[in-house]
Amino acid sequence: MLLFIVILAPFAIIACLCWQPKDKNYKIVGISLHPIEIVDTTAQFRQYFHLHFIVEFCNPSYGFLAGGTEPGLNGSIEKLASFRVFDIYNKDITKEIKGWHTSIPNIFIDSKGDDHHYYSHDNLDSLVNDINANVRSTRGCRIRDERIFYIEDSTISPSSIHIAFESYAITEHLSSRPYKKDTLKIIK
Repeated sequence: MLLFIVILAPFAIIACLCWQPKDKNYKIVGISLHPIEIVDTTAQFRQYFHLHFIVEFCNPSYGFLAGGTEPGLNGSIEKLASFRVFDIYNKDITKEIKGWHTSIPNIFIDSKGDDHHYYSHDNLDSLVNDINANVRSTRGCRIRDERIFYIEDSTISPSSIHIAFESYAITEHLSSRPYKKDTLKIIK
């Protein structure tokens, strides 16, 4: 009997260690929008911003060596109903925020020499549609990659972001204190 326990115990321990959770979905719990400066662009009069989602992965399922796969591949736990950006006068400026659509992230180098991968979309409605459709650039860990958007009018400045889901909403007020812009250079 002791020999039987000694032989099976390592297999039982290995099986327990290999039985891992895999988070199938994510939930957006926060958002940030910060100004950046792109130094080698031809459009010098644009205001650039990077948009970043803060997410929690959820809905775990368990399986043998399941933890090795990317979390959140099934997309958002809830459909995104609306995404609006407002200026300091509470005017909706969502349509003023533009970007470029890419399924492959663009690579930029910051002032410290570190690489950053950024996605973008035609506009914020395009981003909402991609999140709801679970497009590759919004699936899994890529939802946490930053996205670059711009405003062509220098008199418009974002003040708050409001995103609404079926059962909850998030409003983020952008900081009014001076913010040091990240300086980025495009890698060609």
